[in-house]
Amino acid sequence: MSDKIRLKDGTKIEALSISSIGLMTVLLDSAAELQTLKDLLTDTNLSDVKILNAADNVTGIYENLAANDNWSIKWTEDGIEAAFGFREKTKVELEIEALKKDQEISSGAVDALAGTVGKIAEAITSSGTDSSDGSVGGV
Repeated sequence: MSDKIRLKDGTKIEALSISSIGLMTVLLDSAAELQTLKDLLTDTNLSDVKILNAADNVTGIYENLAANDNWSIKWTEDGIEAAFGFREKTKVELEIEALKKDQEISSGAVDALAGTVGKIAEAITSSGTDSSDGSVGGV
């Protein structure tokens, strides 16, 4: 039994050692498992990370983490030892993420409005002209 890293999506990653949130080592069977591990370390999954002891009790709770770019990979007789770590996101990184979310919301609202205006214009156009003065839709 060993310590584990639990990501937001519930994935548990068994660790050989966890010296700190900035330095952890895992043992993997293949390069494919290494890639799978890297793929799991998304912004969403790192927004809520828990460290569990061998008895699955929470020993650390972290939010808004980012994976460090520096990984140490060592091939051994037992498999691939990968050492990596996390760091807290900076205030600037968090502000940029908030701006991106706001932009996505705004873009969605603009798209919805454009669709509504298009439907109104189509309805007016399809109603044709109904007066000799050329007004459209009785306007």
